[in-house]
Amino acid sequence: MRQGIFKFCSGLLLGIALAQGALAQGRGAYTCVDDQGRRLFSDRPIPECLDREQRLIGPSGVERKRIGPVLTERERAEAAAREKNQREERQRLLEQQRMDRALLQRYANKAAHDAERGTHLQQLDERQNLARARLQELEQARLQIMKDIAAYQSRGEKPPVRLSSSLEDAEESIRAQKRTIEANEVTRSRTMLRFDDELQRLQKLWAEQAAAAQQSADLP
Repeated sequence: MRQGIFKFCSGLLLGIALAQGALAQGRGAYTCVDDQGRRLFSDRPIPECLDREQRLIGPSGVERKRIGPVLTERERAEAAAREKNQREERQRLLEQQRMDRALLQRYANKAAHDAERGTHLQQLDERQNLARARLQELEQARLQIMKDIAAYQSRGEKPPVRLSSSLEDAEESIRAQKRTIEANEVTRSRTMLRFDDELQRLQKLWAEQAAAAQQSADLP
């Protein structure tokens, strides 16, 4: 017990002596209260107080600055994650503002937006009609090939290889054309959703724009 008190007093006196020396040389001294409630002094940052705030006292006794606690690896990781999230959120807001300005410049009102929606959907419908017409042509061509094959078989003859190859090519073309038609349907649905989302956003922006214009008009 006495030995522990002696070590504590010795360490405290040494820290005070170092701090006094640092003050005398004009460098300042560090001080803090550790986790056991002890007031510590040193001429450099105090290891026992890396997890808490430290004060740097100048030669005149006036506090120069405060040094925050040194973060643990986990705390640094959490702080870095928070900072990253904040940066991403700021970037998202800036991007949203840029997109809002672009929307307002492109669509002054709902009529302009409806007109462009109609143009896009008309183009997609025309493309889909062409794809369906092409599918009908391919199916008719396959049907004719199948009839030609059946004619050979009805006479007990083996159909030419070219007909079998043509049938395989026709069936593959039909499958590809059906995939194109399905893709066109997906594109149309996505286009509708995009215009719906844009309109919802624009209605809010138009309302804010109108309110700002009214507020400006009401100013004396």
